[in-house]
Amino acid sequence: MSPERAVKLRPLPLTLLETRQAPDGSTLTVLARPWQEVVHEYGVPVDERVTLLLMGRVEHAGSG
Repeated sequence: MSPERAVKLRPLPLTLLETRQAPDGSTLTVLARPWQEVVHEYGVPVDERVTLLLMGRVEHAGSG
């Protein structure tokens, strides 16, 4: 993937995650939407069998 294309990738927003309580009382973090929708909206195919998802981006030095 070219650097020009990589810079334009949209990171996954935190709103895609939900916190739920499991029946045993533990806390679970799950996707708010089906994974297929997330991959379709945010995924970038890089070859025949690989799709790239950007989990986050460093906004400034010292933040990552």
